[in-house]
Amino acid sequence: MSECCVCHERGIVETCAECKRRFHARCDGDTTAREGEDAWRCSDCRAVRAANAAEAAGAGCEIAATDLKRVPLGRSLTNALPAAKKRGRVNGPCSALSSFLEEKGIVAPRRAFSYSARSREEAAPASAAASATAASANAEEEEDHTASESDVEEPTATPARATRARGRGGLAAAAAGLDEALRGGEGKAKGTDSAKKRPAEAKGAKAVKKHKSADDDDADDDGANRPARPAHSTCGTCGVRVPGRILLCKDCQRRSLKKGKATGKAKKASALLDDLRGRMYSLQDLCIRVVSANINLVDAFGEIPPEAIDKICRLVCVQRRLASATLGPFLRDDTTALNLFDCADIEAESYHLIGPSCPNLTQLSLVNCGLIEGEALRTIGKHCSRLEHVVLDGCFRVADIDVAVFLDKLPALRRLELRNSMKIAVDTARAIAAKPRGLEHLALDTCTGFTDEALAALDHVHGLQSLSLANSELISNVSLVPFLERHGRHLQELCVRGLRRLGDDFGLAVAAHCPALAVLDLHGVDALSAAVLATIWKGCPKLTSADLTRVSKADDTCIAALSRAAPRLRHLRLNALPLLTPAGVLAAVKSLSDLEDLDISFIKGFDDAVLGKVLSACPRVAKVSVWGCTRVSRELLLSHPSLTLIGCSHL
Repeated sequence: MSECCVCHERGIVETCAECKRRFHARCDGDTTAREGEDAWRCSDCRAVRAANAAEAAGAGCEIAATDLKRVPLGRSLTNALPAAKKRGRVNGPCSALSSFLEEKGIVAPRRAFSYSARSREEAAPASAAASATAASANAEEEEDHTASESDVEEPTATPARATRARGRGGLAAAAAGLDEALRGGEGKAKGTDSAKKRPAEAKGAKAVKKHKSADDDDADDDGANRPARPAHSTCGTCGVRVPGRILLCKDCQRRSLKKGKATGKAKKASALLDDLRGRMYSLQDLCIRVVSANINLVDAFGEIPPEAIDKICRLVCVQRRLASATLGPFLRDDTTALNLFDCADIEAESYHLIGPSCPNLTQLSLVNCGLIEGEALRTIGKHCSRLEHVVLDGCFRVADIDVAVFLDKLPALRRLELRNSMKIAVDTARAIAAKPRGLEHLALDTCTGFTDEALAALDHVHGLQSLSLANSELISNVSLVPFLERHGRHLQELCVRGLRRLGDDFGLAVAAHCPALAVLDLHGVDALSAAVLATIWKGCPKLTSADLTRVSKADDTCIAALSRAAPRLRHLRLNALPLLTPAGVLAAVKSLSDLEDLDISFIKGFDDAVLGKVLSACPRVAKVSVWGCTRVSRELLLSHPSLTLIGCSHL
């Protein structure tokens, strides 16, 4: 049951073999007239075919003449000829052909579809027979209005793309276009003398060319023809992703133009400037960037030096391209140091290739290795027994016993860093303490499962010079104080950042048993009193770096004692100390002639004048962090051009 194109109601309909429209018997009139068993045509199509047959036979047809007259005049089939005889001139609508096709039920498709503009070569010329018939049927009218013929555009072969007839001339051209549109290419007009083209038809061809650009615009309305998203590239300095083909990100462009106003050539040349060192990139650096950008096409590095491979790996990791498919070139027999700075996209099976492919490794760093499993770690330890420096960051799938077995297979291990793992506990601590040569550096950062019991198992370790327990929150005075009493005399670096369970007992143990301490990080240990802090400074005169961030009880007296006890300080962080004043900082730094890095973020009262006095007292200061100091401005850089000011809100 289909829908009739006339009454738009469902029922038993006939489908025209010519125009493919459907009609009820009562709507079309005669549905029994068939030219074959399955070929039926509607009354409109039969009329057109009869007109064509009459033209081919050299005889006129009233229906065909009426249709041809109606097209340029813009009138219906019933009143076109009487109106023309009555007034002698009929002014039709602007788009006569389009209205006629709409009247016949031929409607243009929606604009969501794509149309292609028709070239002028595709437009078939009007047939000589159609021109003769049209001229004989309208001889009188053509003689009256020959002088008033206007431009007429050539009709296209598709009804939906039919152009407008803008005048009363061009009758033959419009009729030929209508004939071709309704017949669908059947019975095209044969032969036309191009040398005798009427002036109106020539002008119509020019009009089609004039509006060709508009047709092209319509063809682009389709969603499939939309332009593709611009490809992303990487910054030439820092390697972050930037849209399009930009050479530098906004931050690197700002830094490259910081020392003066750059011209157009300077902006183009800034892509090759190394902003950190103030020099041009070497040929090796440029090659490293090209190789890292095309790492998926590299099978092996050949004779590239290890330092260059390390740089390539760092750039590949920054660009998030290190994966199982691109890991192969970095695994070589002669590799002694394998530093994978971002292993987040490496699959678990790929870790089994590291040990057999790199048996001569002495340094291994796996950062964000969340997919590595215990069996793969044991395989690495089995094949890489020469390892001296190991970094495992984020191995949360590896159990404590697997790490212990891995460490037992590394007799030459001297530096161990385990970060962001909640399964590191007593078994790992016992394996570390059993090392015959001991460890020089041990970092157990953010190991939330490492407790006082595990730290007590480290009592038998010897030769330890650097210890970091940052953010291992379960450590307290109960285990750390005895550990410092046994091993504190050799410690040179101690980091207890974020251990809020530590108190004054810990501070007194540091002052009494760590005389060689050079680096002390007390970030967030806010239970220490000002008196204990002053005691620590007296017991650690060799300090060169001190971090007192968020040690809330530190005041001006404490900082003054620090400057007197440790005059060799080069790095000092006084971030977020509510009891500290700018005057106390200025008085303390006057005796710190070697100070290079100073952090005074979120200390109230600092402005350009006070900070200028601090810089005058410490001429070696190259970097100052002023986060939250809203009264510090960039005008300070005019008098100190070599200073790096971090966190200034006015920059």
